[in-house]
Amino acid sequence: TTIQTSTISNQPDRLGSWTQLSTSLPEGRYNHESVIVGNYLYVIGGIDSNGIVTDTVYYAEIDPHT
Repeated sequence: TTIQTSTISNQPDRLGSWTQLSTSLPEGRYNHESVIVGNYLYVIGGIDSNGIVTDTVYYAEIDPHT
């Protein structure tokens, strides 16, 4: 699953343009928690594409300055 990033605009309720990173995660999730620690994005738990609740943790190295 691809990872996309966007900058936060200085205008209320607006984001900058989206950029797809070369890093990816093995599977998509929804209703998950996510956090960035250092240069890593962690996706924790959630529901997978088959509707199954999961407790797995995925992580991907990112560059928060791009």
